[in-house]
Amino acid sequence: MKERLFLFITTILLFIGLAEAKSEKIKYGKFVYYEGEVVNEQPVGDGCIVFLSPTNNLERVAVISGKFQGNNIFKAEITSNLLPSIKTIGINPIKFETQGKIGKVEAFDFDFSNVSFLNDSTEYTFIDLNIALSICDKKWKMNWISDPIMPDGNKTGDNEIIVITKKFPIPENIAEYWHTVNNVWVGFYLNGGKLKLNSPIFYEFNDAIYDCGSHRFFNYEYTPLKNKVYFKILPNKTWSGTRIIEDSKTKIIGNDKQVSIYLNDSIHYKGSLMDPMLPVSQSFTYNSIIPKTGTLFTSSGNKRIVNGITEDIMRSRLEEDKIDNDLIEDVISGKNSEAYVKLQQQKRNAQKLEAEYEELKLAEILKSKWNCKEILFSGPIQGSKEGDEVLAMLFNLDHTYIDGEVALALQSDGEGAFAVVAVPSKKAGNLSRPKAMQLLGACEKISKHITGRWSIQGNDILINGKKVATLSPDNKTVKYEGMVGAIMKITIKK
Repeated sequence: MKERLFLFITTILLFIGLAEAKSEKIKYGKFVYYEGEVVNEQPVGDGCIVFLSPTNNLERVAVISGKFQGNNIFKAEITSNLLPSIKTIGINPIKFETQGKIGKVEAFDFDFSNVSFLNDSTEYTFIDLNIALSICDKKWKMNWISDPIMPDGNKTGDNEIIVITKKFPIPENIAEYWHTVNNVWVGFYLNGGKLKLNSPIFYEFNDAIYDCGSHRFFNYEYTPLKNKVYFKILPNKTWSGTRIIEDSKTKIIGNDKQVSIYLNDSIHYKGSLMDPMLPVSQSFTYNSIIPKTGTLFTSSGNKRIVNGITEDIMRSRLEEDKIDNDLIEDVISGKNSEAYVKLQQQKRNAQKLEAEYEELKLAEILKSKWNCKEILFSGPIQGSKEGDEVLAMLFNLDHTYIDGEVALALQSDGEGAFAVVAVPSKKAGNLSRPKAMQLLGACEKISKHITGRWSIQGNDILINGKKVATLSPDNKTVKYEGMVGAIMKITIKK
């Protein structure tokens, strides 16, 4: 829901101010130049960097096109016989630095770290990749460094680029037990200026890393986890090993035939489970353990469990009282008492009713004031007396040097979003470079984006309890006041 709100705002505001850029050429060096939209002698907007052959200035060795913001390239497309031919996607840009003065540049450093791209319609993200292009012996040559630490603590090979993706199918022998993968760590190698896929290396889940070559699960040692796993799942649906959960207080050792369960290093249960593969499932929790046949060790004595009969009796009684399944599991596991979970169930029921009432209230506000379920207010940035005083004191400027937009979105389910996007105005093009950079910094501080639960107190509209705007008496506009101001009108209503 929050991602949809973010896109709802971003789609409207993303390219504010770019129309004022001029189409120019920046000559970095004799054999490389930028061509496209420029603001204050910096690439801003649609454009491309062109690398020419040092022996034939009519031959394009490489072209990197996209949306530029200074030394950042968004939505880039690379066509080249040196760099991999890729299209980047997502919010992370390719970053580049030049070596030497403008006009005499002969080397570029590109940082592809965390940049996502498409390869054969599949999305990947570089883990750690830096590429250097430089002129040597009258040719553009490429050197690259990709040296991420792998989940098992090893480093990559000299000729391998490591990326992550979510698009690889989970191996068949574990797909039944592990469903949601965070990332798949994949190796690429460079061949003829193109990326070639080696094979999946590791599958990264919330609780573990799976090595598909050895059928082995193990802990991702660089991420603190509550669950620790050291076991194998073999293709014939058997397993063996150790799993530690709940901050190491519970340890399960065994296989699909029999397990020994320890609590605080003391034996708790020994025997078989209703689901023999349960301890190696991704969703496994201590509360979901159901003994089948074995011995339960308690302070009051040992209890024999045969086909889970003790658990069934307890479950039936709690189900009759309409207790949620997870709370029932708490009682069955001995984690909480019946009296405690019944009190928790009462609290849950009250919280659910309160949440439903709050959503109905907000939906009624949208219906009564604007007859809709979703509404968007937006309007251009305006100056304010206080803001002009601050701008004059800091930069000797006023609000006429700033353009932009302010928007507020409200939904009947209680989700809201507020955004201020400030950019230098066309007038700012006459400023000196230092002054322009100061103004750009001021615009970044003025800009903001807030998402969360919205409410109305009087005429004040709040998100997460903080006032963001004031509603007019006729409900047709909202007013924003800050370093800059805005009167926002209704632009979308659904």
